[in-house]
Amino acid sequence: MRTVAASLILLGCANLGSAQSGLAGRDQFPQFRGLTGLSGSGFAVGEDGRPGGRGPMAISTPIGHTLGKWSAVAGGAVVSPDRRFNARFPGRSAYGNGNGFLLLGADLGRHGNLAATCDFLSSYSDTAWHLQYSPVLKGPVQVAVGVLDLTGNGGSSGQDLPGDERSSRSFFGVATVKVRDGAYVSLGTGTRRYQKGFGNASLDLAKSLQAVVEHDGFGWNYGLAFRPFGDQGPVVEGRRVKVTAFLGLVQSRYATWSVVIGY
Repeated sequence: MRTVAASLILLGCANLGSAQSGLAGRDQFPQFRGLTGLSGSGFAVGEDGRPGGRGPMAISTPIGHTLGKWSAVAGGAVVSPDRRFNARFPGRSAYGNGNGFLLLGADLGRHGNLAATCDFLSSYSDTAWHLQYSPVLKGPVQVAVGVLDLTGNGGSSGQDLPGDERSSRSFFGVATVKVRDGAYVSLGTGTRRYQKGFGNASLDLAKSLQAVVEHDGFGWNYGLAFRPFGDQGPVVEGRRVKVTAFLGLVQSRYATWSVVIGY
């Protein structure tokens, strides 16, 4: 598991030399427009707080379910500069933009779930830390609060661009509604990265296929997630390993793909 996690992180980081130029600009937060490593970013989070099964999913925006149950998730993602699902790794002039992340979910019992993310933004050792919390609620509505980039040093404009030194610390609150089995809608707002508000929706199309769409405050992102093992998967130390592969578009223009493994 640790070897696979390291490989996914390297996949994302090796592909990031500078911020995605098509998404860059003052307070455009290009480093946080693909997978962010928050709960539900590129993988579903069940109502029990476990990863990779049935539940809501998003891309760059938060959901109301927070990873818990002492679960761990590792992922790597790429955002290409066009609609082609490919990437080259030529050092500083990388073809695409990517990141890798590690996410840990704690079980606080009757107090809810708390998740922490270490988001590796580039191969130059840039990192951001995210926190998210959900209380224990009964019924179809779940809520979460949290902060993206706790230290605020991840950048808000793009590497070497004016304004990138401004804090990117972004607080958020979000509610997710279970419309029916396999269908979820989330709405939220916050500061900085999320000050324009956001929304996302996900729908199970089949046992192993899930459609995702979101408006992240800047534009539309969407795609399809595929779970090759369905609700099953290899068992390691009594737990099933869940794998999710995702293909989609960011800003309706830039191809993105990712692999996330939850345990």
